[in-house]
Amino acid sequence: LSDEDKRMVSSWAFMAEKIMHGTPSGIDNSVSTFGGVLAYRSGELLPVSELAHLEVLLVNTKVPRNTRELVSAVRNKHSLLPKVIGPIFDAMERISQTAIATLQSASANSFQDC
Repeated sequence: LSDEDKRMVSSWAFMAEKIMHGTPSGIDNSVSTFGGVLAYRSGELLPVSELAHLEVLLVNTKVPRNTRELVSAVRNKHSLLPKVIGPIFDAMERISQTAIATLQSASANSFQDC
């Protein structure tokens, strides 16, 4: 597909996710269409080019869930308990940043001594 076609596919996939999930991040449709590794922070998708060659296996757990309801529940909990949920979000951010840095470092060493 041309870049223009890929952008159109990604746009349509994003719109479909809006119907299913309410407020999607854009990660699923972007990675599915363009490939590569992305970091998501504060509504922004950031390519992690050093990890573009990384092969990831995705599996279907066959565990049913409703993303829209899950996201809504988290949003509600954050509204009710911001002093509890906020630090959890901060910890998740630090874990994500550490994971990316660890993968970048391991990739630079061809994943030797992991």
